[in-house]
Amino acid sequence: MITFPSGSEIFVVHEGVSFGCGIDGMCALCRSLLQKEPLSSAYFLFRNRTRTQVRVLWYDGQGFSLCTKRLSKGRFPIWPTGADASSAVAWHTAQSLLAGAASVGGAPVWRKI
Repeated sequence: MITFPSGSEIFVVHEGVSFGCGIDGMCALCRSLLQKEPLSSAYFLFRNRTRTQVRVLWYDGQGFSLCTKRLSKGRFPIWPTGADASSAVAWHTAQSLLAGAASVGGAPVWRKI
């Protein structure tokens, strides 16, 4: 299971992307599409066009990590959409997305972390 530290900045890319680009291509997408710096401590979630795989990109201060989750059956049922290219989400929402939950809303955050 992929987990995120509580209080992390997590950005979800709304549209499906090609996973053939690797780490360098994902970094370029962060800079051009999202206007975010991939060298920050943020996590970036991407999905492929068929919604069968999700990739998480992050930089830990020493290097990049790129983790893939591929469903063995079916597709990720929901994914954030909107006019913007990405949205910031809470860690529990990101966990729900990666778990393939049918509903991502979750409980509201009642305090700053």
